[in-house]
Amino acid sequence: MKKQFRHIHWAVALVASALTEVTLLCQTPADISKSPTSQFVEVDQNVRLEVLDWGGSGRAIVLLAGLGDTAHIYDKLATRLSKKYRVLGITRRGFGASSKPQQGYSAERLGDDVLRVLDALKLEDPILAGHSIAGEELSSIGARRPDRVGALIYMDAAWDRTSNRSNPKKTTSSGDNIENVGIQEMPKPEPKPFDPAESVRAGVQKPDYARIAVPALALYAAPRTWKEMMPDDPDFEDEGKRQAAENVVKQMAIKRARMAREFRAGVTQSSVIEIQGAGHYLFETHEDETLREILAFLQRWKL
Repeated sequence: MKKQFRHIHWAVALVASALTEVTLLCQTPADISKSPTSQFVEVDQNVRLEVLDWGGSGRAIVLLAGLGDTAHIYDKLATRLSKKYRVLGITRRGFGASSKPQQGYSAERLGDDVLRVLDALKLEDPILAGHSIAGEELSSIGARRPDRVGALIYMDAAWDRTSNRSNPKKTTSSGDNIENVGIQEMPKPEPKPFDPAESVRAGVQKPDYARIAVPALALYAAPRTWKEMMPDDPDFEDEGKRQAAENVVKQMAIKRARMAREFRAGVTQSSVIEIQGAGHYLFETHEDETLREILAFLQRWKL
């Protein structure tokens, strides 16, 4: 009788454990996000970067934020990734709690900062994933030091930004010029004496995809309407501006297709995925799809 009871108790515990796991996998990101631990790593003289650690085990995934953001923007996505990987995030110099020197913002120097963090934390063949302008660090490291990474994941980040240098202030978040289609940029605060964002934009480099010798995934946000492209912007009441906004979406689709072709042609082990209806912050607007594509890519390469 006691033996039978133990078997029943074990079966109940097993079912409860399975239900708990399913519940965790099905919970919304807000339900399961957790706060990471924080440390600072010195990458240059008097320059320290904040590094977040969401825990997890196995191969490391290192997340790099877009322009103006910190690694904390990945709290939800990182929590979900930490079920299968160790997940860390780096806030680049000039932003958040990281040091704010007035120099060192070229793509190569920012890439070196990331490499210093990898060395300091003794991370072997980590997967680097970055959003938006973090594609600069990804491409720089992938071309110069493919021996230090296992794979690259571009989240709406595989863009050649050198074509925007002539007029960097009049662009959308992905880099396309918007003034020439009749949409004025949003008002901005008075410029500061030193703006690290402008320094990062000035330091972009043409990606040398042909030298990237590791698997690389390019996820592109593919908005079909202006509202999908700029979800936080108010609706246009003026019909002319509305039409101009939709024209921007069409122009961006043409440019996105060209960027994807260049990426696919240059990177030998490339994968290119468009996430339909996603905004630039695709890991927020379409988190489930973004996560699914990342995990499928990593599984395909047995990473």
